[in-house]
Parts: sequence; C-alpha cells; structure tokens
Amino acid sequence: MKKRAVIGVLALVLIFALGGGAMAAKSVADAAEEGVIVDGVYAGSINLSGLTAKEAEKAVQDYIDGLESKSVTMVTGEHEDTLKLSDIGIDWSNPEILDEAMELGKSGNLIARFKVLSDLKKENHVYDLNLEVDQKAIKNYIKNTLQAYDQEAKEPGLNRSNGEFVITKEEKGLTVDVDATIASLNELLKKEWDSDKATVETTVAVAEPKHKASELEAVKDLMGSRTTTYDSGNRGRTQSLELSTSRLDGTVIWPGETISVSLLMGERSKEGGYGTGQGYFGTNVEETVGAGICQTASTLYNAALYAELDIVERYHHTLIVHYVDYAMDSTIYAGSDYKNPQKDLKLKNPYDTPIYIDASAGGGYCTFRIYGKETRPENREVKYISKTLSESYPSGVSYTNDPSMPVGYERTTQGAYPAVKATLTKEVYVDGKLTESTLLYTDSYSGAQRKAVRGTRQPVTTTKAPETKPSDGSSSSAATKAETTKASEPSDAPETTKAPETKPTEATKAETKAETKAPEQSKAESSPAE
Repeated sequence: MKKRAVIGVLALVLIFALGGGAMAAKSVADAAEEGVIVDGVYAGSINLSGLTAKEAEKAVQDYIDGLESKSVTMVTGEHEDTLKLSDIGIDWSNPEILDEAMELGKSGNLIARFKVLSDLKKENHVYDLNLEVDQKAIKNYIKNTLQAYDQEAKEPGLNRSNGEFVITKEEKGLTVDVDATIASLNELLKKEWDSDKATVETTVAVAEPKHKASELEAVKDLMGSRTTTYDSGNRGRTQSLELSTSRLDGTVIWPGETISVSLLMGERSKEGGYGTGQGYFGTNVEETVGAGICQTASTLYNAALYAELDIVERYHHTLIVHYVDYAMDSTIYAGSDYKNPQKDLKLKNPYDTPIYIDASAGGGYCTFRIYGKETRPENREVKYISKTLSESYPSGVSYTNDPSMPVGYERTTQGAYPAVKATLTKEVYVDGKLTESTLLYTDSYSGAQRKAVRGTRQPVTTTKAPETKPSDGSSSSAATKAETTKASEPSDAPETTKAPETKPTEATKAETKAETKAPEQSKAESSPAE
C-alpha cells in the first residue's frame, strides 16, 4: 500500500510541474511580445517598458531635450556665470543600450528567459545613460569665459618712493582645471534635477607664489651706485637711454636669481618706444634703433661691481666709450631676438636676501643704486682700478669719393678711434690695507681711422675760338662768329689723397667742423644693431 501511495504522489507532482511549465511558457510568451521592451527596463531614470525601439529612442531624446532647456550656474571663485546646456549641447555616447533592452528576456532557452522575467518583477533593470556635455563646445566656453578669471601667482613687490621702500603683498594664482570642470558637469547630468537650475563649482588649481612679502623687509641698505652723464640734446639716443633705464627701475633679484638686462629692456624697435641714434657696427658708427642702451647697461654694471653682485655675462665694446673708464663698459647686442641676445649683461644675486635696483635717467644724468641687506664689514672697502696698457691712434684717413662734389670738398663722417688695451683689477682694503687684488678683465678695443667724404668732380674749362672774317660769298657769318667750348674730360681712375702727416691746424679743424660735425666718440657706444 505504501509503495502505491508514493508512486501516486510522484505522478501528481509531475503533472503539476508539467502544468506549471506550460503556464510559465505562456507567461514568457506574453511578456516578451515581439517589437517592444519588456516591463521593468529603464535607461537611467527613463522607463522603457512596453516601448518600441523608435519610441524608446524618442523617450531618451525627449529627456535630453528637457535637460538642454535647463540652466547651470558656474561658480569660479567670486564669479558666477549662468549658461544653458543647449548652448554647449549634450552628447549621448551609448545608444546601443536600446538594442540590448529590446533583446532582454527574449533570448536564451525557456528557463533563462523565465528567470530574467521573474527577476524583473522583483527589481528593475536599469541601463546607465551615458550623457556628456559636448567636449568642443564646453572647452570653448571655459576658454572664452571661465579662464578669463585665471590669474598668475604674483610675487611680492618692492618700490622706492620719496626715499622710502613700499612693499606690496604676494597673491595666490588661480587656474581653471578644464578636465575636472567638465567631469563635474558630466556628473551633474547623471543626477535627478530638482529644478530648472543647478550649480557647479569650477575646479581651480591654486598656485602659491615663490616668495613672501616678509622677505623684502631686509632690503634697506645702499650697497653700490654709479652715475654717468649724457647729452640730453641728442634726442634719439636720450629716448633709448631713458626708456631702457626706466625698464630696469624697480627690478628685484631674489637670492640665487640671475637677471638678463637685454630681456628686461624689451624689444629694441620704434614700435617698442626706442629712438634712433649713432651706434657701433663693428668699427663703424651708424644710425641704429636703440643706440644709448649700452650706457644704461654700463652704468648698471658699474653699480653691480661695487655691490659685488656676480657678473655672469659681460662684453666690452669694439671701440672705446667715454662715459666710463676703459674695461668698465658693458655692451648688449640682441641680434634678431632680444630674448636670446648674442651679447648680454647678466647679473646674479649671491646674497641670502633680495636685491633691489633703483634707476633713474633725466637731465643728462643716468644713475643706478643697488639696495639690499649689508652684511659686509664696515672696515672693508672695494676699489676697481682701470689701467691702460697701450693706446695708439691709427694714421691716415679712410676716404669715400663723391663725384657730385667738386675737388677740394671734404667732410668728416667719423672721427678716429684709438686702439686700446686695458685691464680692470678689483682691490679689497681692510682697515686701509690692501688684502686682495684680483685681475677681472683684459679688454682690447679696436682702432679706427678717421672717415671722410671728398669731392672728385673736376672744374669745367671754356675755350674761345679765333675770330675770322667771312668771305663775301659766305652765308654762314653767324656760324663763323660762334664761340665753341670744350669741357675738360675727367679721368676714369679714382684720385687718392695721402693724409697729412702733420696734425691739421686749428683753422683747418674749424673748416672741417663747419662742413659737418663728426660723431662724438662718447655718444657712439652701442654694439651692432644696438
């Protein structure tokens, strides 16, 4: 009896299972209707249940359109800017989820599909909706709007006014982090919007200044100075000298820092504010933009010597100058790029405290004063000795012929320059006794002959023909009375003139000066193109 009962129960279970399977199959067939998405499927917050592929795509697009109508306030420090998402656009990067949603619960065997549908009744299946702001549009917005609030870190400043130092504090720098700001906007698109507006904090990178204002409090003592004179009536040269001096005024050299004087002077051009004057081109004196800046550099160089800054780079002129002693000048030649000059004056601060350059030019005086914290002993004195080893003027005159001017005409275009060899020695005295002597430079300056223009046009001579009486039958009496002239023909070979071996008399000098004023050697100081 018991055996028969067990068999009966098993049969009933089998019949129930077969009946339940049929019901499940019918349920799967009903739920997985062809052409629509099964219930419980979402794309982000969008319900895709029962929608066709086109309906689902439209539902997502409607959602994106709704987002684009919303506004976002971008907060950058103290600044707020509001934009509509439609102005930058939204990109949908994973539309393939709709194809996956359409196939959900419709693939695999009966049991697998039944399991998917059963799970959907317990919990919705949510696909991530990958929405991003348009990369190109948002980057343009950040560049044109938000990055206008960028500010570089500002180092503390120092200015000397009415004999007193005034310190300005440092400021932190702020830079908009483009990628991080875009990521914040994209994160916003994944959230539910409670209103038509949202706020996003612009991500900024903070840059700290290298120095503090407190470091400048040490600058109090005059460590070195120098004044040179110039002809303020020479307008072009004065313009360049005074402009270059003003651009060096107020320069702070931090401990261990090296400055480029050429860089600080800026581009030497008329557009950059520089004038035109006579400058050196090798051993020639010619008109050039920026002539005068070398006196500025030389004056600063001399002040730097007495302040005992490190002279990293310095060059002497090709010809001598007269506003400083031999071997105490400094030339600058930028070439085509003042930021990378062929010749520069570079100074380094060897001290543990900042150096301040106070510069002024006006009324024919160019002055540089260098301030810092004086740590050198009071009983110590520094001197610089310029010594001339040799000096000789070249003989003769370099002539250029001018056929438009008569023979005997002469005009000086450039005075003579001596060839000079000189040294500069640094001497240190302690309590008035020489304790140190160091040879710094041995400079050789080129000599140059006096240059002049002379006339080569020969005078015209006139010859009168002899008078003859015409014969009675002649009808050309007027012709026979005509005068004939013949101009003397100039020689094709250039004429050479030997320079006088004796010095010209004062009268001759006055005549030459009346013709033209030769450029003064003390005003023609600059190197090529300077």
